[in-house]
Amino acid sequence: PNQSVAVGQPTAVLPFTVSDVETPARALTVTVTSSNPTLVPTNSVDLGGSGTNRTLRLRPASQQSGFATITVAVSDGTATANDTFTLTVAPRSEPPAIASLPNQSTSEDTPTAAIPFLISDGTTPATNLVLTAQSSDASVAPVTNLVFGGSGSNRTVRVMPAPDAFGNVLITVTVTDEDLLSASSSFTVSVQPVNDSPTLDPLTDLTFNVGAGEQHVPLTGITAGSASEAQVLSVTAVSSDPA
Repeated sequence: PNQSVAVGQPTAVLPFTVSDVETPARALTVTVTSSNPTLVPTNSVDLGGSGTNRTLRLRPASQQSGFATITVAVSDGTATANDTFTLTVAPRSEPPAIASLPNQSTSEDTPTAAIPFLISDGTTPATNLVLTAQSSDASVAPVTNLVFGGSGSNRTVRVMPAPDAFGNVLITVTVTDEDLLSASSSFTVSVQPVNDSPTLDPLTDLTFNVGAGEQHVPLTGITAGSASEAQVLSVTAVSSDPA
């Protein structure tokens, strides 16, 4: 039967039988030839057995893949009979490769630059490689804020911190090929806190008569500028006409 093995792997021991009406089976000569000697050299054929019951084992050349038609012939010294089968040596599937990504530092509410990196695979075209990303802390950098760019082997990733968030987060980028094999590279993004300006809602203009007395103006929307900031606030007021 036809055979299929991976690169660098021999076939199983393949049994077959030979016979001849006039010649004893032990006197029959078996030979094997390959249509692709580079893939299956002559010295990589192992014949065994005796009499009617014989065996064959093929050891393809290391690091070689492809197809070969194997012809097994038996001769009684005058006449010859043969049979053929196909040997397929499939390339070994290797995981893809991804370059290391450098650690990054950015300020609160500020995305990183587009970080370039390279990906490749021995069998899957670079355009068909799939990229995914994970974040160790979604409160600092949600997965939806990790944006890929580029094409082919040259790709980029940009990290946008969550609003008003800061801290250190580990980003892991994974590349997966068509055989579902994958490789990953991780880097740290350090998001530095920024002192946001405090807030105060706009005040409406007031009109009142002379001598109306003290007026109370409610101040709303006073915050430290971010929910992550806990600072003591001071409120002051100045007049454009102290008279």
